[in-house]
Amino acid sequence: MAKRLMIAVIGAGIGSLAGLLVSFLGVGNVALIVGAVAGALIPLIVLGAPGGDARGVKPGSRRPRV
Repeated sequence: MAKRLMIAVIGAGIGSLAGLLVSFLGVGNVALIVGAVAGALIPLIVLGAPGGDARGVKPGSRRPRV
């Protein structure tokens, strides 16, 4: 869960920087907020629901043979 929070915070920072660029182009300060929200939510949506262990194996699936 901490990793997802970290990704959301970093995404919000990057999104607000993109919003700052759009704000300089004349859209307004709303672009900062929209960019931060989009930057925080898009990575979490792309990653999907949390599950599996640290090795990326989903619960209930067979582990690969080594």
